[in-house]
Amino acid sequence: MMLAAYVDKGGKKARVFSAAPLADAELDGLVAADMDEDDRERAAVLRSVLATGFAEVTVYPGGGATPDVLHAYVVGVDKRPVFATVVVSERRATTMVHEARAVVEGFSLQVAQGEDVTEEGLATALATWAGRNFVDVPAAAFHVERWLARPPSLPTSWELDASVADPPYTGDAA
Repeated sequence: MMLAAYVDKGGKKARVFSAAPLADAELDGLVAADMDEDDRERAAVLRSVLATGFAEVTVYPGGGATPDVLHAYVVGVDKRPVFATVVVSERRATTMVHEARAVVEGFSLQVAQGEDVTEEGLATALATWAGRNFVDVPAAAFHVERWLARPPSLPTSWELDASVADPPYTGDAA
């Protein structure tokens, strides 16, 4: 069983998933620690893209043999990919909760509705993520594409097996 608590701490909204109830102070601490300095810098870039009203997004497999972890990248105003969030299925979120005391759905993690991440679920998850993290930005339209080929900027030695490939980012994500 997985519990979800909705937290609004100083304008920062999140859902915290846990296997057992958590005290308010613990919930507040988890949400407060959700964003670091790199996240705040990335948020400024993402905000500028979302403020245009349209965002191109490419999703990459999160690794492993399961399709329920996807890394979403927004195409920045300079046409470079900017890591936005990791989208996971409810099934994956449940597994994560059993591996950790709690999981924060905040800036770098979004849980899609359902046991699998469908195309509709992915689009809804991204819109929900943007609405929660950029409340002052009008809703943007998302054009979402799944990664199907090696991006041209990656080394030619990189394996094309999408089930084990890592997305092309240098920072850490969920």
